[in-house]
Amino acid sequence: MKNILLTFIVLILCQNISAQIDPQKTSQLIEENTDYDKIDSIAKVLNLKGGDKIRVYTNFQIDSTGKLKVLKVRAPHKAFEEEAIKLLNMVPTLDPPKSKSGEFIGPVTFSMPIVFVIETEKQKKKRLKREALKTEKEVKKD
Repeated sequence: MKNILLTFIVLILCQNISAQIDPQKTSQLIEENTDYDKIDSIAKVLNLKGGDKIRVYTNFQIDSTGKLKVLKVRAPHKAFEEEAIKLLNMVPTLDPPKSKSGEFIGPVTFSMPIVFVIETEKQKKKRLKREALKTEKEVKKD
């Protein structure tokens, strides 16, 4: 059976939120903090193949301090829900929603789907090679 891992594509639907989040930093943060072994085992149990997409629906609020509070997460498996919550908790403090006069409108509830895309074997090999090179560079620095 092919080893299957997940990569994450975060779809942010609200322009105000997406304008405050740097996609490159977010992508790097996600890659560094993903538990690929856990997700791999769940993907095998669910018989997922490379290219399959798992959509997780999330609802959250942004409070007056700009912190994100997760309200509800819905996914086909608890492991995907846990990963989605972990991803949302990594979002940095945002500008709280305000009216045109500058007053806090709050708290505002947002919905955001998070799509988990199963890695193909080719993608997995590339990622593992990148990780090995990164580890090699770190060892040479020490």
